[in-house]
Amino acid sequence: MKRVIVLLILLIGALAWYLSADVGAIKARSDSSTLLSVRDTPAVAAEEAVSARQSKTQYSQAVDPPKQISAQAPITEPEYVPPIAKDRQQDDAYQGDLHDHQAYQRYQQRQHNDFKRAYISAAKDKVALLKTWLARGEREGISPEQLQFARDKIAALEQAKQQLEEQLAQQ
Repeated sequence: MKRVIVLLILLIGALAWYLSADVGAIKARSDSSTLLSVRDTPAVAAEEAVSARQSKTQYSQAVDPPKQISAQAPITEPEYVPPIAKDRQQDDAYQGDLHDHQAYQRYQQRQHNDFKRAYISAAKDKVALLKTWLARGEREGISPEQLQFARDKIAALEQAKQQLEEQLAQQ
């Protein structure tokens, strides 16, 4: 009997919390002129959001002059840009007989080698970028600990790249 009472109290509390959170969301939506009304369907909401984003983008492109990159600009990570090409994994799926163990091992070995080559290529680009950042940091006078940390990272990337190159050469 006590369990039933405790369960009912918890159920009523959860229902009250849910209803209060839902009313708050509806109130926030109705107070804000930029948010969509509650009665809109998801499709209408999505269309309005896209059109608002497009008009904002067109406005900012028309008003804002092109930005000049100065030598004094802070060093930041580049903005994420999703890949345009199709996913490589879909194209490289194993097409052979799964009962042929040796053929599948050769396929896996090719995948590992491709991965190593991709890492080597990416490491070359990253090391070059880190070296330019390191030179800029030396010019701007950042702390010796940060400079040493950057040098250690560059050395670790170069060492990993060299190990992978040696592994590929041995095969």
